[in-house]
Amino acid sequence: MNSSSLLLSRLTINGLPRILSRRLYVKEEWKDESIDITSVEETPKYGKFLTEEQEQEILKKRNKSRLNDFDRNKLYGLKPHNQNWDWYHNSVRYKQRMLGRHGIEALDVPAGCVWPTKEEVEDNLEWEKTAYPNSLWESWDLIAQKNKENAEKILKREKEIDAKLMKVSTWQKDLERKLAKKEAEIRAIKERKDRLVAEVRRTVGFDIDPRDERFKQLLEEKEKEDKKRKKALKKQAHAAKFMERLLTKSNSLNSKNKPADESAKSETS
Repeated sequence: MNSSSLLLSRLTINGLPRILSRRLYVKEEWKDESIDITSVEETPKYGKFLTEEQEQEILKKRNKSRLNDFDRNKLYGLKPHNQNWDWYHNSVRYKQRMLGRHGIEALDVPAGCVWPTKEEVEDNLEWEKTAYPNSLWESWDLIAQKNKENAEKILKREKEIDAKLMKVSTWQKDLERKLAKKEAEIRAIKERKDRLVAEVRRTVGFDIDPRDERFKQLLEEKEKEDKKRKKALKKQAHAAKFMERLLTKSNSLNSKNKPADESAKSETS
């Protein structure tokens, strides 16, 4: 089939010419001033002919969310229960809560019944006087005084921190000095022990195991001799310091007595 025969078959239907048409789209929106489109779904025209049961049935069918009455009312900020199901729904406290949250339309009783009685007002006033004995201005003064004290504490703490930060370098140097001294003491103890072990081995004349009992005995003897030697050196140093103090005192006394002797000789002469 050539192109001309294909075009002819498309333009004809069972040998009859096919009517060609073109769709026309409306550019302007259709408007009818007599109908309010926004309220069509909310207030149907046939609503005034329906009974209350039919209206409830229609509203139930329009609830596409499938939520129960409690959850739907809570979602839209309405009174949760339209009927009193539990015992506390008839309490004054519950009525006061519904009035405060949902307004006077949510009450099924007169609003005056939820107002506190004279005795309750007096009790509340007495409780407020006991719980808050100070007046409003006195409370403000106390709060201002407390804030001032807290600010002073914070300022004092900041000053202490600044003063301690200034001493950090000194504390660091002291710590380094103490650590160096401790390391020197540990090094001296290790060198002393190594020296005693070497002396014991020289005394024995051969390389002996440090776990041997003879080695331990000889090491204890060497330690005792070393302690005695250190004690003798300490006594000598103490005696030398004592003699030095005596010499300084005697020299100071001689220097004081010399001018007095010279003055006495001058008077006698």
